[in-house]
Order: sequence, then C-alpha cells, then structure tokens
Amino acid sequence: QGAAGFKKGSPDGSYFNAFDNIGECFKLLEDAIAAVGVNNEEFQPLKIGVSCDSNNWYIEEAHKYEWDGPKNQFDDNQLTDFYEKMINDHPLLEYIEDPF
Repeated sequence: QGAAGFKKGSPDGSYFNAFDNIGECFKLLEDAIAAVGVNNEEFQPLKIGVSCDSNNWYIEEAHKYEWDGPKNQFDDNQLTDFYEKMINDHPLLEYIEDPF
C-alpha cells in the first residue's frame, strides 16, 4: 500500500489508513515499534494513541455509533466493551481520544 494507503485527515495532522479493520492498523504500528527495538520490558517510550473522532460517526436518531457502516452500530455500552478489548489486546495503547 505504501504512501497511497494513507490519506491526510483532519487539520490536526492525523492520517487515516486504507486497512480493512483496526486490528490491521495495530499490527502495522506494533510491528514498526518492535522493528525499531527501542521498547523493552522496563522501558517503553513508544506508545500508540487513538483519536476516535466519535462525534463524526455518532447517529443522533439511533443514539448509536456507526463503526465501519450500518452493520456495525454500537451503543455506549457496546462501544465501551470494544474499547476495553482494544486496551487488553494492545498493551502499547496509551490513550483513546474522543471515545464518545
């Protein structure tokens, strides 16, 4: 995919990717961090942050968040469970910005 797989996002300088799911995104980042070889058991200076920008995918009428299309709509509790799973599955995840 290279540079064409990523597109500039909001004015804050973030990038959106062309992967099919968030797991693939984490794999790319975790593999890149591991390849650098800076993190170890005692010291992990490289971490991952996620800006969910949830206000842009909230559906007011349904009171749900639409994640990757109408087949994946989450209420607050389901979205919380999803974030908890992300945190548990990806120990380098340092923060989640704008989760709701």
